[in-house]
Amino acid sequence: MTNHDQKLLWLRLALTPALGPRTLWKLYKRFKTPENILNASPEELVKLPGIRRSTLYNLTRNRTVRNPEAEFDVLKSKNLEFITWEDENYPPLLRHIPDPPLFLFVKGNYSEQDTLAIAVVGTRYPTPQGRLIAERLAYDLASLGITVVSGLAIGIDTSAHRGALKAGGRTIAVLGCGTDVPYPKSNVHLKERIASQGALVTEYPLGTMPEKWRFPLRNRIISGLSLGVVVVEAGLKSGALITARLAADQGREVFAVPGSAMDYRTAGTNSLLKAGAKLVEKVDDIIEEIEAFKNIRNQASSHRHSVLTQNFTELEKSIMNNLTDKPQHVDILCRKIDCSMKELLVALSALEMKGLVRQLPGKHFILEKRVIQ
Repeated sequence: MTNHDQKLLWLRLALTPALGPRTLWKLYKRFKTPENILNASPEELVKLPGIRRSTLYNLTRNRTVRNPEAEFDVLKSKNLEFITWEDENYPPLLRHIPDPPLFLFVKGNYSEQDTLAIAVVGTRYPTPQGRLIAERLAYDLASLGITVVSGLAIGIDTSAHRGALKAGGRTIAVLGCGTDVPYPKSNVHLKERIASQGALVTEYPLGTMPEKWRFPLRNRIISGLSLGVVVVEAGLKSGALITARLAADQGREVFAVPGSAMDYRTAGTNSLLKAGAKLVEKVDDIIEEIEAFKNIRNQASSHRHSVLTQNFTELEKSIMNNLTDKPQHVDILCRKIDCSMKELLVALSALEMKGLVRQLPGKHFILEKRVIQ
């Protein structure tokens, strides 16, 4: 059987109505291959605990919502990759969770560097401070080359994706619907940016609507793609706490940002800390707990040293010593350094061309990607 034929069998299962991820995993463990599942008799299938009549009916009659061959062509036309459990490029971290998705629809690309990933999640209705913390943590992680994973929901998820994108890093959005479904509507443009600078990942085929029950299932993929999960703000019944519990079950690190005892939006994160989650105030708190990230930090320090030993003018050195990752207006910088505005702008332009300094709107400047701190 060719690889294409095998993919079509998997796609047929993906398009089978009433066949959810958990039931499919049970079937796969019992029958070992998609071909065996599709060829199983009603007598064999009915022995599987918990299989619904509708699922049994659809499987034995080869019913699908759309023609798999035509669907394969549609996926190709939309630049969507269909990755199955049998493929070499299946995300390696996902293979080690209790109930991995047997296939994924990917818009953009999942790359080898995405195995160094951290999930940043939280409430859909955060405080302004929560948004800033999520964006800053994601920015700092992405600046170090660590992929930021989240769920594209409004609130903390959105801030996490934006932070990674602002740093020029990679981010992965795990969806609870098809990649073509404009959900949430406010993040349609953000979805496009993520697909071009990372990946949109889902186990659901095109056209699948974002029903409530899909999101807890989606959360196991968010944690499964990551070496750890950071919860920024979350209530006691937040889906982010489900993600944190799944991460713990999967053997991943769980982190939480402490919050006010008076705010319901941080009651969940504080409860995680009481249960043993690692407290996070800055990105170093995450790096310290994951061995694979320590090498990244050492490489960044080495790169920082090599940058500082390059030949810079005294003015350029002074600029880099006075700039940080926090935006600083050119007028304030000029007063600090005590030089003419013309000289300062020339030096800033030279540093921008070297990729060390970035200009933000309103004549504000920061060090690029926090390579130099």
